[in-house]
Amino acid sequence: MAALINEAHRAGCDDDGDIVANAIGYMIQGFAATASLIGLTLLGLARRPALLAQVNGDRKLLRSMIQEVVRYDPTTNSTFRFMARDGIIFGNSLRQGDMIIVLIAAANRDPALNNEPDRFDATRIDRKYLEFGTGRHACPADKFAPLIAEIGVDHLLTRGVPLASLEPALSYAASGHIRTPLFNR
Repeated sequence: MAALINEAHRAGCDDDGDIVANAIGYMIQGFAATASLIGLTLLGLARRPALLAQVNGDRKLLRSMIQEVVRYDPTTNSTFRFMARDGIIFGNSLRQGDMIIVLIAAANRDPALNNEPDRFDATRIDRKYLEFGTGRHACPADKFAPLIAEIGVDHLLTRGVPLASLEPALSYAASGHIRTPLFNR
């Protein structure tokens, strides 16, 4: 929290209400998105038995596999932004403070970012994705969420989670923002 407050102040935000609201948002988003990433990674392994065998043989491969899940099967469909000033977007007049929803899920499949973007490749070299945003609006969890997912998936694999039973039990939580797989047995 101290790091968030310091960064907010460094960026020129001195409104404690805005800082607290963003901190709450990070926690809520972080919980849902990280849980979703764990589920999507397990599903990705269940759908790729050869990759699962490789990961079971060398857990170091799990990190790259999760990075590819982030790119290929992102948890976040959209993100919210607020207009910093009045402006026009695609012919629509917007006022300062208006909320816009930016759809980002398909951006990771842009061939300008990755060769053969529709192919899942856990060993992809120079992988690029926009799941965590870029620049000054980048998500602060860009390193932590994949690491937490890696630890969680490693633990579940070690415990012998029955991956073969995931696909038949698959549904997704109702959300226009985050893709959360649910495994209802």
